[in-house]
Amino acid sequence: MKSPEYQARRATLEDIESLRELWRAEKLPEAALEKRVPEFQVVLNGAGEILGTLGLRIEGTQGLVYGESIGNFGLSDAVRPYLWERVLAVARSRGVARLWMLGGASFWREKGFEAAGELLAKLPPNFVGGEGAWFTLKLREDVLAGLTKEQEYALFRKGAMEESEESLRQARVLRFIAWGFAAALGVLLAVAGYYLVRFMKVTRKPREPALPIPLPPVRR
Repeated sequence: MKSPEYQARRATLEDIESLRELWRAEKLPEAALEKRVPEFQVVLNGAGEILGTLGLRIEGTQGLVYGESIGNFGLSDAVRPYLWERVLAVARSRGVARLWMLGGASFWREKGFEAAGELLAKLPPNFVGGEGAWFTLKLREDVLAGLTKEQEYALFRKGAMEESEESLRQARVLRFIAWGFAAALGVLLAVAGYYLVRFMKVTRKPREPALPIPLPPVRR
């Protein structure tokens, strides 16, 4: 059960000292993990102290859940739900189709992680490392599964071309609207000018005829 005293967020470089202590307690490679701080989520208590952290490394549509570190083992059951909620939200927002985890507590199996078994052949090479059993969780269908690099590239190019064509169509529509607006504005100005000229003619006062100027008599 979650406690309102806790909150979760993405780790920042300002958290590095607290993260180092957690990694050190779990005997994790601090130097390597320091370069991946943005991949980590953290849980804090009401005083702003970091209680635990968990990383998510994403490669394509695959995600590696790793680096779980909780300072107080007695708080594991309270902290893990927050970490999992954050990691799962990030994974889904990034379009991850499958998550992988090396080892892990029973909590993760309760969340749906299963022994990788034959699926281990799909584990991205960059995730390989460490000893233990691999577990995996399917989040959605992976439309890129089974495609070669060339097929993935062709699919990417096709998507890019369709996006470009859609952008051109939108640009044409916007240009047509701009022309229509300009034409309407021109007609409106012409009509306004016509009525302004008529108004000026109607309201203009007729000029009074000039009076003859008397000339002095001619002396003979």
